[in-house]
Amino acid sequence: ILLLLTWNNTQEKGVYTGKLFDYLAARRPILSMGYTDGGVVKELLDQTQAGVHCSNEDEIRDYLLKAYREYKQLGAVQYRGIEEEVMKYSHREMARKFAKVLDEVTSGK
Repeated sequence: ILLLLTWNNTQEKGVYTGKLFDYLAARRPILSMGYTDGGVVKELLDQTQAGVHCSNEDEIRDYLLKAYREYKQLGAVQYRGIEEEVMKYSHREMARKFAKVLDEVTSGK
């Protein structure tokens, strides 16, 4: 399980960290904690099913106990990311989108 920590600050609500995209590429379960309601990080994790965002100690405990039970039973914590959704955030796809924006800006559209 990859741990993604963010600040519990309202300014974090709309912030994606670079680490999040590295973790998506790793295709391992992600446990996010920090900003209370999760903001865009929680939305992305919900969309991709690549991990969970926990906002309090009870949620963290429950998730870790569930993951530990799964590990004991199966020998690993399963990755459940939806490949098609995860690929929308790959480095290649993000670079393609960025190039498109640059093309539009430089062509005067």
